[in-house]
Formats: sequence, C-alpha cells, structure tokens
Amino acid sequence: MSPFGDSALGDFMYGMGANGFGSMLRNNGVPPMGFDPRDFFGSDDYYENSTDDDEFPNEQGSSGDGGSSEDNRPPANEVPADNDDSDDDSDDDSSSEDSEEEEYWAMYRAEEQKMKLRKQQAKEGTRKHSSIGPSDTSASGSAPKDTKQTESASTPIASTAEEKSTQARNRGNDLYRKGLFDDATKAYFEALSLTPNDPAPLSNLSAVQFELGNYSGSEVYAEKALKLLEDEEDTNVKKQKLFVRLAKAKVLTSKDAALVATKVESSVEKDKILKSMAMNIASKKSSSWSKILDELSIYRPSLEAEGEYYAVGHDPPNPELDSKMISSKGDLSWMFAGIGDARNFFATLIHLDKAEHDKKTKRKFHFSLLDLKAAAMAKVLVLLHLLNQIGDRGALTCLAYVFGSIIMPAFAYDKLQQTVTALVDKLQAGSPVADWIYISEAQRAPLLRQLRSWQQHLDGKYDTATFRQHGLLQASQGKMGRYSTHGAEDHVPPFCERDDVIFWTYGIVMPQGELAAKHEKQLLRLIEGQKLSPRGPPLPDRKITDYIDRNWKPNVTLVDIDWEAKRQKRDSKDPPDFTFNPPELAFVMFACQEFLLFCPDEQHARIFGLSNLLEYFELFFRSTMLALKELRSRLCVEIVVGEMNDCLERIHHDTWSTRGQKQGKFDPQQFPKLYNRVHMSNIPDYVGGALSTFLFGVPLLQREKSSALNSCVLLNTPAFNNHEDYLAEYTLLTGLNSVERHFGVELRKDSSSLNGWGRPGVVLHDYTMWTVRSQGPPKKLPANERMSRAAVEKYLQAHLLKICLPYPRPKLSAHQAVRAPLNLTVLFRLISHLQSLGYPAHWFSDILGQMLQGTVLTTARAPRQLVTTVGAAKKVYSSMNISVKPWLAELTTLSSIWRGLLPFGLLCEDGLVPDIGRVSKYSLKFPMSSDDMLNRPHFTVIFWNTSLGAVPTSLRWRLLDDEEGDRSRKAIKIREEGIHILTTFQWSSDTTTAAFWLQSDVVKAMQKGDWKAYIWRLDTWQPVTSGVSVRDHIRTLGNWNGENIPDKNDEEELPIRSASKASTETANMSSSTQETTPLVQDKQTPSIPAHISNDVDRKLVREFQITLIRLVAAADEDVKEPGLPGSVKKVRQAYVRAIAEYRKRTDPSFTPAKPTKFEDSPLGELINEVRQVECMLLGAPLLPADLKCQMHVASLVAGTVSSTEVPSKESLSFLEKFDQHIETRKRYDAWKEKQWKEPKEPGQVNSDRAPSKMLGSIRELDSLTTSQLPGY
Repeated sequence: MSPFGDSALGDFMYGMGANGFGSMLRNNGVPPMGFDPRDFFGSDDYYENSTDDDEFPNEQGSSGDGGSSEDNRPPANEVPADNDDSDDDSDDDSSSEDSEEEEYWAMYRAEEQKMKLRKQQAKEGTRKHSSIGPSDTSASGSAPKDTKQTESASTPIASTAEEKSTQARNRGNDLYRKGLFDDATKAYFEALSLTPNDPAPLSNLSAVQFELGNYSGSEVYAEKALKLLEDEEDTNVKKQKLFVRLAKAKVLTSKDAALVATKVESSVEKDKILKSMAMNIASKKSSSWSKILDELSIYRPSLEAEGEYYAVGHDPPNPELDSKMISSKGDLSWMFAGIGDARNFFATLIHLDKAEHDKKTKRKFHFSLLDLKAAAMAKVLVLLHLLNQIGDRGALTCLAYVFGSIIMPAFAYDKLQQTVTALVDKLQAGSPVADWIYISEAQRAPLLRQLRSWQQHLDGKYDTATFRQHGLLQASQGKMGRYSTHGAEDHVPPFCERDDVIFWTYGIVMPQGELAAKHEKQLLRLIEGQKLSPRGPPLPDRKITDYIDRNWKPNVTLVDIDWEAKRQKRDSKDPPDFTFNPPELAFVMFACQEFLLFCPDEQHARIFGLSNLLEYFELFFRSTMLALKELRSRLCVEIVVGEMNDCLERIHHDTWSTRGQKQGKFDPQQFPKLYNRVHMSNIPDYVGGALSTFLFGVPLLQREKSSALNSCVLLNTPAFNNHEDYLAEYTLLTGLNSVERHFGVELRKDSSSLNGWGRPGVVLHDYTMWTVRSQGPPKKLPANERMSRAAVEKYLQAHLLKICLPYPRPKLSAHQAVRAPLNLTVLFRLISHLQSLGYPAHWFSDILGQMLQGTVLTTARAPRQLVTTVGAAKKVYSSMNISVKPWLAELTTLSSIWRGLLPFGLLCEDGLVPDIGRVSKYSLKFPMSSDDMLNRPHFTVIFWNTSLGAVPTSLRWRLLDDEEGDRSRKAIKIREEGIHILTTFQWSSDTTTAAFWLQSDVVKAMQKGDWKAYIWRLDTWQPVTSGVSVRDHIRTLGNWNGENIPDKNDEEELPIRSASKASTETANMSSSTQETTPLVQDKQTPSIPAHISNDVDRKLVREFQITLIRLVAAADEDVKEPGLPGSVKKVRQAYVRAIAEYRKRTDPSFTPAKPTKFEDSPLGELINEVRQVECMLLGAPLLPADLKCQMHVASLVAGTVSSTEVPSKESLSFLEKFDQHIETRKRYDAWKEKQWKEPKEPGQVNSDRAPSKMLGSIRELDSLTTSQLPGY
C-alpha cells in the first residue's frame, strides 16, 4: 500500500522514481521510472479505461507555466544548492534484479486493481464510509463530477478530507516555491489521495513533474486534470494554464502539440508553441549527424591545416591489457587513437598472446588503429607487412631499422623498398594487404600517396648526409630539452655503451656479428680501427662519415610528403622533425618486457645474448612476430586515417563512412561501436583536453567495469598545479567527484597517475585511466547528485564566455601551451549531454533563449587567468548582465542547425532562432598571412563595421562586458552594432579561404554597409590578415536545405568572379556546391564517387555533372520541337543519346532510360560528339573547350586517374578553365529563365539557343547533318 493512500499509488509512481525516492518506491512495490503502462497492459486501452497516471517525471521553472500551487516559477535564490562538491563516492549501480522487479510488478498490479475498484465504487455511489471519501465540493471550490454519494456519506468526514487536502496542497506549494520538488510531490500526492476527484492536486503534480523534467508525467496529470474540468469552458483560467503546460510538454518531447495549442487563448503563447514545433520538425528533417560533422568542425581551425608529423613516439610501450580485461568474457576490442609508431599496439599483441596462451580461449580481437597523419598510418602498414613475414631475418632487421634508426644500410633499405612496392601494388589493385588487415577504399588514396613518395626516394630531396647530421642535432636538442623539463638522465641498454658512442659520433645503429660481416665489412673495419670511449664521443673520422653518406640510405618513413609540401610553401630549409635517439629507444623497448616476459636487467640481456642496439630492437619485434603468428587467425586490424574526436563521434552516431564494403572475411557492419579499451595517448592536449576525452571517448566504452579509457598530459605538464586543476581547466567542474558524476566515469584505482594525484609538476605525464561509473546502459543522475538550476545556468554561461573570450596565452612558450581549440558547437554538445543525465529540457530552452537575446544575467565571468583552477571555477561573482551580442549571429545560426539534433524539442520565443531555410554557407578569400605559429587552433573570423573606425587593438578589453572590461558608450556601441565574431568555420590554407554558415539576413545587412572581415588569432588577440570588404568578396555557396544557387538578390549584388578567384575559393570547401534551377527537373541527383579524395576534384566533377544536366534538358526539349523534318529529328535524337552516354560515364547515379547506342564509343569520340551538340543547341560551349580537361574529369570519375588528398596540378589548372564556363552557364540559366517566363517570339524554333549577346554568335544549324556540324 502507498504511504499516501490506495488511490494515490498509480499517480505516486510517476513523481518519484528518479528524484530521490527510488528506494521508497521499490519498498512499496512501485516499478522503477521509465516504464510505459502500455508495456504492461499490452495496448492503449489502459489510457482509455483508467484514470490513473502513466509515464515518468522531471521539470523546473519555465516561463510562466509551472508555478506555486500551479504555475509560479520558484525564485532563483530558493533553488537547492549545487551538489558538485559532495564527497559521495558511491557507485550508482542500483539496477534491480529480475526477481525483485517481478515482485514489484506483482505488488503494483494488486494495488492498481484495488485503486480501480475503489474509484469505480465512488462513481457508482456505493462506496462505504471512508476517511478519504469525496465531498459535494472539491478543494478547488467547484462541484465534483459524477458524485452520487448519499448525504450520510458526504458530510462531516468529506469536509475533513477536503481540509486535510487543502493543508497538504498548501504545504506542497511552500515546498515548491523553495525548489524542494520531491517533498512537494509527496504533499500533492497526499492531497490527491484525500480528494481524488479534485483537479487541483493533479494540476499541481503536472506542474511539479514539468519542473522535474518528466514531461510525459506532466502530460498525464494535465490530461487527468482537464478531464475533471471538462464541464468548464476552455477559457477557464485553470484550463488555460493546463493547456499551455500540456502543449509545452509535448513540444519539449518532440510530440505534436498543434491540437492542444489551438485551445490556448494567449496569442503570444500559442505562436511560441506552434512556431517552435514547426521549426523543430523542419530542423529535424534537414539536419543529420553526418551533415553536422561534415559541415561544422569541432575546433577553431589553424591557418596551417596540415599537422606536423611526429614519426617517433616518446612514451614507454605499455600493453593496453590488464587482468580485468583478460578475465572478461567475449571478444575484445581496442581503439588506438593517435597510434604514432604503434609501439603500444605491438606491446599489447605480445601481452595478449601470453594471456591467451595461458587461458586457451577462442575469442576474437579487433584493433582500430587511428592517426591524423596518413604518413603515420603508412609507416604502421609497412611495419605490419614486415611483421607478417614471420621467420624472415631480413624482414626482422628491416623492422629494427625502420622503427629505431635515422638512416639504414643498403641491404635494409632494399628490403624496405620491396615492402613499399608490394603495398603499393596491393592498394592500387584493391586487394587485401593481409587477411587480418582491413583498409577501406576511402582510406587507400592517402596511404598510396605517402607510400609512393617513399618509393620515389623523396624525389631526392634529402640525402643521407642531411638526414644523419640533422638527426644527430635534433637528438642532442631533444636530450637537453628532456633534462630541462623532466630532469631525466640517459638510459642505455646493458652492453650497448660502445653502440651508444657510435650513434652520438656518426648517427647510425651499427650492425654487429654475422650481419656486419656479411653486409658491412668495410665499415666494420673502419670503426674497429677507431678508439671509442664511453666517456664521450670522439671527433668523427672523415673516412667513416664519407662511407656512411655514400652507402647508407635515409629512413624515408620519417618524412611526411604532405607536411613537406607545407614546409616547402613556407620556403623552410629545415629537415623534418624526427627527434629521437636509438640508444634510449632500445632501452625503453627492452624495459617494457618487464610487463611482458622478463625483468629488464643484465642477467636477462646475457640470457638472450643481447650485445648491441640492433639486437634489442630485433628481440622486441621477434616477440611481436611470434604473437602475431598465434593470433592473426582471430585478429582484425582496421587502418584509419582521421582526426580522433571526429572519428569517435562518427562511430558513436553511426555515421563513420570510412567503414566501407566487405573485404574478404571482414564485414565493417559487424565492427565494434563500443570498445573495451580506448587509448588516446596525449592527443587530448591538442583537441580540448579532458572535456574532449569525456564527450567523445567515454561514449565508446563498453558498459562494464573492465573497460578503460586512458590518456596522459605531455604538451604542457608544467602549466597545471595538479590533476584537479587540469580537469577544472577543461570541464569547469570543481572536484573529481563532480567530474565522475557528470560524465559517467570513475577513476580507475590502477591508474599510474594515482601515484602522484594532487601533486604538482610532471606527474601529469603518467597515464590516467577512466572506466564507466556503472555497468549497463547509461543512467540518469539522481536528483540529489545534480546541480541546481542556478548552477547549471552558471556552468553553461561560463563555457560560453570561456569559448568566446579565451584568456590570452603565450604564442611561443612550448611548456605553457594550454590550447583552447573548441568552438561554440561544443556548447550544444554539452547541452545534449547534460539533458541525457536527467536535467530538465526546459532549463536548456530557457538558458539558450537568454543567450540568444544577446545578454546573459550571470554570476560567471570570462577567464581571468591562463588556467582555470578549481578555485577559479568555484568562484561565484555578483550577478551581472553581460553582452554576448558579438557572437549572436553565430549562436543563432548554430541553434537553427542544431535544434533538430538536440534530444528534446527547443521551446524559444518567436524570432530568436532563424528558420533553417535562412541559413546559408558563404566563403571569403583572405590575403596570405605573414604571421608565424599558424598551426595553433586559435583563429577566428571577425566582421567589423568600418563606420565605427578601425578595429581597436585592445579588442578583448572592448568585448569584455564586466568589471574588468570596457563599459564605455563606445564599447557598448561596438558590442551592439559594430562586430560579428565566428568561432566555427572551415579554412583552406591552399587558397586562404574561409567558409562558414550564417543566417542570410545578417550577411545581407553587412553587404549593405561598410563591413570588413579579418582573421584574428585569439592567443595573442591580434589580427593576422588585413581586412577584406564583405560587400565585394563574400560568396554564397548554398543553403542548409541543399538549395545551392545563390538567391536572385545575391546574384545582383555580387560581381561575377574571375576564373582565378573562383578556382581558389572552392578548394577545401564542402562538395555541396551543386547549383539547381527550376527549369531543370532532374529526378536523379548527381553523385560524387567515393574515391574522389579532395574538394578540388569534387568541385570539378560536380560542376561537370551539373553542366551536363543542362545539356540533357536542352537536348531533350529540342528534339520534341513540333514540325521537325524526319531527317533533322533523327540527328537530334542522336545527339540526345550522345549526351546521355557522356553523362552516364561521368555520373554514377545517372542511368539513361534506353540504351544510348554510344556505349562502345571511345571517350575522345564521345567528347567530340558532345562538342558538336553544344554548337547545334547553343552556339557556344558550356563545357570546357579543352579536350584534356574533359578527359581528365571523365578519368577521375572512372578511377583511371587517381584522386589524392592533395589536388593535382592538372586538377587545379583545369578548375580555372572550368570556372570560365560556370559563368557562361549562369548566363545561360538567366537567359533560359527569361525565356521560360516570356512567350516565344514568332519564328523562333529552337528555344534553347541563347542570343549572341549571352553566349556568342548563333549559328543556324538546325538544317545541318551530323557530318556538317562545326567543331571548335
């Protein structure tokens, strides 16, 4: 029985499950939150026949609908305090056992039946005298419905029940005003149990459930209350409040609220509800995770888009495997993000082999190896291919040199080249590299580009002497840097002191014994003749250096051809960065065996016969080879080139296109989407720190305690006082317990970082390991573990200010380089994450709505120090209105785009969020920047109203709208009307072009004024480019709904682009540049083949396809001209077929309705036919006149010419030629539209032939035969 009476039990279950009363509910037989009565009763009859409630609770103060007894929002100062700093470490793993749950259900059924029976008796007037019986008048003062009790059954006791009910409701209202919603819910249920036919307690419960975020429960109670009020007019105040709340609850849960909204009297509320609902639906239709991730980066871009290549790792090769993981059941999976030189993967294989040998299981293993750099993955592929040659001594030695040396002897280099050639052949042919390696088609092009550059010996750019000399210099500098940062000392493996001296003298790893005698007799003789002392390297012998420089070869896998292209563009004369020293690397590889097979000491070195550096490397890879031999039949190694957070998020949302078609025994659809281990190395240092780790990495962990995610801090360890300050800087949460609660994680007790947790300094370089907080599906936070509404508001506002106004940071200080790369899209990711924890959705609608008005009332401030410490994150400032209008254009645009992907319906005031159809993509070309350190992700686009003068040099101070900022009238005017700032945009370093999404009315307003655009860097808060006129240079690329022709006003206002500008503006932009016209109704959308790997080639192919659509339409219309002679019609039918065949060969999505009869025509002949058709139809070419250009595009589509990540010179040059024809096509479209609207003039036969002033001279060709058609 319910503590509040039998008749309240059904209602009671809706209000308590997730709000601090879970145990009381279970103890009273109430099923847990989240159940749907339809699951129990098996149909919707329950809703029709029962007056009891269904669904679950959750909500908090919205604008005017949730108040004291009914709808008053609780005052902010009475909201419960933030629980962030609670010391509760308990594990929230309270899922019920099956038997327990069955017992609860049984008890619930019994109580449900009792309650139904009693209510039925009350309706029939046969219920016996009871202390909770109904009265003639309800607590609300209106007569109860269908009450047929006798006088004796309805007088003094009923009055007592009503009084008690009123008292309970008043108590509940007081608790509600204080924000104590759980206690208020108890009181309202007590009132309901006393007066079950009174609508007031139901309305109260609807309000409190709305506040708790349980909109389904709020709906149920509102509908029950409305049923009791059905005899009242719809204009009744109580019904109006219920209608508004019910409609809002439906909008917030993305349900249809139209019917309820029509009953709302207030036009303001009605419009808000209906427009919010319509815009939510429109946004959901037009937005998808795939599109969001393609178009909106997570980061501010760096102006030097190509990241640096770090060919050699620096951390010990630790196995990502432990006893918990080994003892878990089922197959195992790993994600190595930032794989580098794969040392941790190799160590894991060795350890896994040992563990599996002991356990003798048959489970399977999946490894996803991921790196941003194609060069890193190509090098890993070389190592894997060599490892697969088990028993081949040459492969083993080559492995050692590729992994552990700057240069290598000729015999090892020959083996490397054989390996590279074999890989190139297999990748080109689309063949599997090995039956345990998966590489999708989309991943092959960037890998091939790197391998071919190594195959071509780096085009002779680097000789052995350059590699050797600079390798030694960089190794020395690295050693000194380590001393200054970590105070570390040199480590040399046992018995390798002589090899250590040889390396520091000549920069080589010297082969010894049989290997030297067989391949390097002369070098061995020369070195043995020199006295080498362990006390320090001697001066190098010229004979030895000459011999090495003539006969040894560079380790070409240390060079990234893409990075080299960037360096060459900057006229950099320095060699690549491959800072490492082989003696220390050999020691590290030997020391890792402690985790695996033996203790790394002199005794074991003697046992294994190790006496030189090469043998230490060979020992490690021999162990890896043996492990691979045992495991490869159960192994899948997935090779991926990509950015870590982008790939992790795509896997989470099942939009990872790199997982292509089946290959051999591997079906990518069966690849894991959750992993037992996610290894991030120190990649978070560069991409958002702990916040990125938790938002993108944790969702991919298996929901079991044996899973783990680990990362370390290497880039900037001295910047943080301790681990908790590190967490506070990125998450803005204050304390480990708060982080664990809000990101569903738990710090693993076996984290190596725990040895120094809380201590300052370099201990952060140890790995921190996180696991899931609870097993099974993610759970909502109990109410007592959530932040208050005021705390959530401050938290999101603090993130907003931190992203918009990052604290200045040193540009050059390597060890204080705390990066701030995340842009405003992270705000929407945080909102989605917090709502999934159970925070009420209407909080976020209100918080976001306040931001979208351009001013936030907040107790947060923009950062006032480089690192936000725990103390700084905790600080609560005085409440102040702070302007965020400079970022409002971007915020409103992102809100429009993201609202369709939020896990709730957005409910905002009309006009705050633009219609998605008004959001368009634009591009701006900027001058080349002469600044340095352009690889930092700290850049932003600033639009400045030049009518206010020049951009102030102290811009951050002008933008700060707080006690430390500029609050003068001039600054207010700048913030109000003088500046727009974008954090989210795409950047092409090749063309110095920015592309971004904005609402079109903002752009049009800037075009009508004197606005200029600049690129600024926010680490130093300085401009890096001069200003560009928005009116003259902005280009429209299309809108979010896929309509990619600029609107008519844009065309009139914008000058026609020159061919050179058009070609540069398109590089690195999205491929969504398709132009459409109402005149061309084509049922098939052109598609870009998956193997097209860069945006220049995509642009070429796309424009080619669009132009052919014009020709197909023109030819199809022309052949239908009435009254044509038979001979002419035959000719025209031939050219319709010719164009259709040409389109088929350049657009995989197009299939002609009939055979074209040109299927066997060579490409050159077909192009010539189409040329003739253009002359006949139009009198001027729409396609480029250059035969090579057309052949190139057709070959790109067919795949006979490879499309690589970096556009070829041919593509770039042809793009310029093609752009001339894009302008011709636009003029043709404009003329065609005019012809469409105006009737034909007398005597005009061919409606498609454009006038000479538009396309050139018109030739009257209709009467010519095919043989008479002129060429170009």
